[in-house]
This record gives sequence, C-alpha cells and structure tokens, in this order.
Amino acid sequence: MARAFTLNPDGSVSALLEPNERELLVFLIEDVVELIHETVVESSDSFDAFEQLAAQFNARPVAAPKDPAVHRLFPDAFSGDPAAAAEFRRFTEQQLRTQRAVRSRAVLESLVDAQPEFRLSQDQAHECVQVLTDLRLVLGTRLGITEDRDEDETTAAHGVYDWLTWLQEGLVQALFMLPPSK
Repeated sequence: MARAFTLNPDGSVSALLEPNERELLVFLIEDVVELIHETVVESSDSFDAFEQLAAQFNARPVAAPKDPAVHRLFPDAFSGDPAAAAEFRRFTEQQLRTQRAVRSRAVLESLVDAQPEFRLSQDQAHECVQVLTDLRLVLGTRLGITEDRDEDETTAAHGVYDWLTWLQEGLVQALFMLPPSK
C-alpha cells in the first residue's frame, strides 16, 4: 500500500506508490487528459497572439459540454444565463482545457519516472493537487457522489475515489508543513 506524502528536508514532497497504484494513477490521468482534449483544437504555432485573439472574437459562443464529468471540470460561469455562459466559454474554455492538459501531462511525466518513490518539487506538488482534484471531480461525477455521500458505498470505484481523496489530503498536509515563503 502507498505511503502518504511526506515533506523532505529539501522542500520537495514524496510518496511511495506500489506499481499497481502508479499504473492506476497513470490510467486515470490519461483518461482525464483524453476527456479534456476531446474538443480541444491545438493552436497553431504560426499564429501570433493578435491573430489568436482575433480568431476568438470571430468564433461563435461555445456550448456547455454534454458530458456531465467534463461539465463539472468546466462549469458555467453564469448559471441561469446560457447565452452569457456560452459567450464566456468562447474566451476562456480553450485556454482552461490547455492548462489542465499541460498540468496533467507534467504530473504524468513525473509519475512515470517515479520508481518507486513519487517525488515532486513544490511547484509540481501544487500541480499534482490540482490534477488530483480533476480526477476526483470526474470520478465523483461518474459515481454520482454528492456532499451527502452514503459512506456505505463499497464498490471498487468508490474505493478508488477514497484512495484519491486520501492521496490528495496527504499531499495538501505535506504542503502545509512548508515554512512560509519570504
């Protein structure tokens, strides 16, 4: 079984993961990256920043994702006003999807290189907290988990959700142990 994250003397954090736990985490992250990228259009390197901004202004409003898990990752900015929410998405969703995918790939790279210790710098640890949040949001939505969750849920998927929660909590606690920055 995994050993929770601990703070190292150099300010990094680390956890020991069993090979099957690491494989599960890799699978889950890859799955979320695939969900995030389903509708992402890779930006062309030939566009300059002005051309990209002009393209956004000329684009049509973006509808909310149909997949409830993806919608949970990218909720409406204006509830009750679908037109305003779609307009807001036009200017933000592409960048948010790209940021999430880049962050997930960075954590994935660190995770694949981890044998057996999963060691993260402080910056990587903060990214990992966000990636674990994304994993829990997607899995929680798929499982129908709400704030009033029935603790008697004993499916394997609920166990994975609980494990992700434990892993994230340990990482956050390790980060809280860092001395304040100057």
